[in-house]
Amino acid sequence: MLQYPEHPFMLANLDRIVEGGGVLEIKTAGLRSQGQWEDGVPLAYQIQVLHQLAVTGKAWADVAVLIGGQEFRIYQIERDEERIAQFVAMEKTFWDHVEKETAPEVDGSESSNRALALLYPRTAAVMVDYTERKEMNLLFKTLLEARQRTKAAENNEALLEQRVKEAIGFAEGAIFSQGKAMWKLSKPSRSLDTKKLTQEHPELTAPYWGEKPGSRCFTVMEGD
Repeated sequence: MLQYPEHPFMLANLDRIVEGGGVLEIKTAGLRSQGQWEDGVPLAYQIQVLHQLAVTGKAWADVAVLIGGQEFRIYQIERDEERIAQFVAMEKTFWDHVEKETAPEVDGSESSNRALALLYPRTAAVMVDYTERKEMNLLFKTLLEARQRTKAAENNEALLEQRVKEAIGFAEGAIFSQGKAMWKLSKPSRSLDTKKLTQEHPELTAPYWGEKPGSRCFTVMEGD
């Protein structure tokens, strides 16, 4: 385990140090995740090896991956001082929250959604009254306005999409100066009517039923 001298909270556990100023990171991937490697090293692993380069001071990293137990690839990631500086700053901010035992502010990301779901998985049969709190009423008003803008943008996008489809007609697509739009017919598919199967042969589906835990659903209503 290696430690960044300037930032002791930054640690790295390397697979191997390579002669010539580099490190080696070894990965395996299933066939289902093969597509994630078609354009290079997936972002999560890029962040991992840049973190390693920050800690070690090395100039490059080789990422070796065996896909589906059959295809072997090697990608090289060069040291990027600008991105490393960004990661160091972000990791320092994160560690400050750990030391101060304060939660980071929500940032609109999917990870914030998951964090909130984990922090508040259940509900109590009460309503919080914020009608006299100006800052909370302003927050809710801003949310309503944002939703109205989003709805208007979605309606406009749907209208423009319909007009492009109308222009395409029976063709499979159209070419424009800025790109192209495709409206292709997908291949026929088959699906299992589980509802009908359960109604007519409940004894067949009974062993396969499982219970899924409930989740909280966020809804917004205007007015009283």
